[in-house]
Amino acid sequence: MATLERVEGEELERLTVQILEERKELLWACRAVIAYLEDPYPGGREYIIAFLKEVTDGCV
Repeated sequence: MATLERVEGEELERLTVQILEERKELLWACRAVIAYLEDPYPGGREYIIAFLKEVTDGCV
C-alpha cells in the first residue's frame, strides 16, 4: 500500500514537472481522439491506440 510522505525543494519541483508533463500528454491524447472522432482518417485509430498504450504503460 502506498504511503504519503512530505516532499520539499528539488524533489517537489521534479514531481511537479513530471505531473505537468504527464498532464500535457493526456491533453494531447484527448485532442487526438476528438479530432479522429470528428473526422476519421486512415491509420488514425491505430495511431491513437498505440499512443494511449505508450502513455498508460500498456494499461489500455
